[in-house]
Amino acid sequence: MRALGLLLALAAPALAADDLRLPPITRATFDNGLRVLIVEYHELPLVEFHLIVGAGAAEDPPGKGGLAALTAGTLTRGTGKLSADELARAIESLGGRITATPGTDGTIVTAEFLSPDFAAGLDLLRQVLLDPAFARDEVRRRRDEQAAGIVAALEDASAIADECFAGFLYGSHPYGRPIEGLSATVPKLGRGDVADFYERWYRPNDTILVLVGDVAATEATVRLREAFGAWRPRADAVAVRAAPPARLTARRVLLVDKPDATQTQIGSATSRSRATIPPTSPPWSPTRSSAAASPRS
Repeated sequence: MRALGLLLALAAPALAADDLRLPPITRATFDNGLRVLIVEYHELPLVEFHLIVGAGAAEDPPGKGGLAALTAGTLTRGTGKLSADELARAIESLGGRITATPGTDGTIVTAEFLSPDFAAGLDLLRQVLLDPAFARDEVRRRRDEQAAGIVAALEDASAIADECFAGFLYGSHPYGRPIEGLSATVPKLGRGDVADFYERWYRPNDTILVLVGDVAATEATVRLREAFGAWRPRADAVAVRAAPPARLTARRVLLVDKPDATQTQIGSATSRSRATIPPTSPPWSPTRSSAAASPRS
């Protein structure tokens, strides 16, 4: 998470210089549009990659909610050269990890390896990003897991509160839609949908690569260019962001009855001052808490 923290820090120019001291940052933009940030961090023999792909659940086509999540979930389940099991063993043999996490506005692919394994780990990450297999059985398996998770969440009062709260607060805005999709949409998704989403959105010209670790920035830049320089851009891969959600002007209350719940989940949203929050930020700041409650008699 160090690299993600660095990225968020770079996006906060309002902070005074004395409030935050960052190590030197090497920046580069490759010919294909990939933006690269490298920070040398020699305290530990590790390298950590964060790739922020600028497409998430907001880019799910109508009627295909959960597609961005399914694409991220199958991204690490095999490549053109390695089956899912072979890829998992290759990553494990290096003591590393590669994960993909979907969000609303983007998908974050993270990887971590020991610095002596930088070249081998980078090659595995390259295969995952540039040559995912999306094997039909793996897509089906992950789709079924995702659909089962949606059903299981219906038994979790906290999960229900999160979903209802987001929909109540943001309405039809992408922030109001569940990232994992719906039980009515996910089972209908297939390999073709995943491949189409990947081909459209996983492009270097809307991706940021952050590398933090025990590396020399100059050499790392060369290695990254060798790994990702051939990644082909696509003009329509840059997502058009939805307009900010409408500002709420009156107090509203939503009650969700779950008779078998043993806890009460309470959520609130507080209007924020324009003096301290950028105008592009959501106008309401949601917070969530839970409180123990006696079961209904």
